[in-house]
Amino acid sequence: MRKTHVIASGRIVALIFIFLMLAGQLPAQSLPAVNLKDVNGRVVKSSEIRANQKPMLLVFWSLSDQQSCKNLQGIVEAVGDTIGVEKVKIVTICSNEPGKMPAVIPWIRSEDLEVELYFDTNGALAREMGVKTPFTMLFDKDMKLVCKQAGYCSGSDAVVCEKIRNCLTAGSSGH
Repeated sequence: MRKTHVIASGRIVALIFIFLMLAGQLPAQSLPAVNLKDVNGRVVKSSEIRANQKPMLLVFWSLSDQQSCKNLQGIVEAVGDTIGVEKVKIVTICSNEPGKMPAVIPWIRSEDLEVELYFDTNGALAREMGVKTPFTMLFDKDMKLVCKQAGYCSGSDAVVCEKIRNCLTAGSSGH
């Protein structure tokens, strides 16, 4: 019975994600100027995160949430297998409290995830953007918000990859 519930939940999330994409233009949303920390502990303004003319997936997650970790793994794997991470920048915003930060980097490395990692230890970026972990956003090469997904993307990986492909196609045709 539980497996059926998980499959149904995944389908609902996928339908919501598709609805947001088909609903037309999402309001323009750029990254606010909030202090984050990079993997070396240096302060970085979130507004300075760029994808160098590639689509960018921004994934809010937490190491203390196992489903959030699986979601991140699934997204990175789907993008890597379907599109190639060299064509898409995946930026992760980890919301773990400062005491757990030392465990995050080894976990990312052990899972061989090709992502750019930042820490939002006080939750300022998430609050400023009005999101709760887990949350995924896709920006085009010009940092214009294309779509966003609250919750887990498990089950809608193909939809995410298709939307990224559309960004790549639009970028190569000069739009």
